[in-house]
Amino acid sequence: MTRIVTELGDELANRRPALDGANSAYALLTHCLGVMEHWVGHLVAGRVVHRDRAAEFTASGPVADLVARVAAAKRRLRADLVNLDPGAPLHAAP
Repeated sequence: MTRIVTELGDELANRRPALDGANSAYALLTHCLGVMEHWVGHLVAGRVVHRDRAAEFTASGPVADLVARVAAAKRRLRADLVNLDPGAPLHAAP
C-alpha cells in the first residue's frame, strides 16, 4: 500500500473515486495503520491507543508524511511483537 500511494503522489493518493462511500488510497492506508494500532498495539501489546476511526476515512495530506507514519508503525509493530506470548489472552475485548 505504501508503494501504491507513493506511485500515485499527493494529488491522486488523496483523490476519492466518484463512487458513493469511496475512500482515497491515503485514507485507506491511514485506516490500516489505525487497525494495526488497535489490534496489535492495544489488544495484543496492551498499549493505550487513542484512535479516531471516523477521521481515518477522511484523512488526507502529503504522501511523504504518511510514508513516515508507516515506517514508524512498522517499528512499533516489531517492538510490540518482541515479547509476544501467543497463548496469552488479549488485553481487552475486540
